[in-house]
Amino acid sequence: MYPIYRILLPLVLFLICVIQSFAATGADIGFFEGQVDVDHFNCLKTNGLEFIILQALRSIGEFHEDVLVNFPNAKQVFTDVDLYIFPCPVQGMDPVTNAVQILLDNGYNDGNMIWIDVEQTGSCYYDDVSKNVDYFHEVMDYLSEVWTGCGLETCAGIYTSSSQWTPITGCSTEFSDYQLWWPRYTTISNPWSPFCGWENYNIWQYAGDYQLCGLDLDMNRY
Repeated sequence: MYPIYRILLPLVLFLICVIQSFAATGADIGFFEGQVDVDHFNCLKTNGLEFIILQALRSIGEFHEDVLVNFPNAKQVFTDVDLYIFPCPVQGMDPVTNAVQILLDNGYNDGNMIWIDVEQTGSCYYDDVSKNVDYFHEVMDYLSEVWTGCGLETCAGIYTSSSQWTPITGCSTEFSDYQLWWPRYTTISNPWSPFCGWENYNIWQYAGDYQLCGLDLDMNRY
């Protein structure tokens, strides 16, 4: 009889390769990291990272000028470089449109995604959650119109978790068609639980304050 392990081993190895082909590890780099040079991005690539997400707008309404250095530096090393902004409802749309226009003028809309960061910070949100929901509709409608070319119905996604989204929006399910970038720091291999209409995540931020190549990163996978 042909040994069973000789039959199963190739199958197991094949399945491992398939699973790995659907998994990629990357990092997001926020405001406090400042400017990141090409050597640092090369180091991240050498250490197995496959995508980068860069902050472009702070929650206080200021455009993050360092993204004008970080994006072209990252693109010298990585094909997949997304951007994220931190829109604040009480500040209105001007910080969002101003920041996004700078990104567009510099050609940073190159088939990538742009994400909005929705999490508790300072006095950014209205007490009336319906006002926050209306604002996020305005932001996402605007981004879906101007940020195109990624091959999806919309190239705008949302970074949030149940603990953040629920008090800010009242657990609105009106945005569940948008891609979800989900933060959940844990060593559990599959900690996902559906919330507020989202049945799954697209990117999982699984660790924060991760030290690599002299940088302080948040680690992600999809």
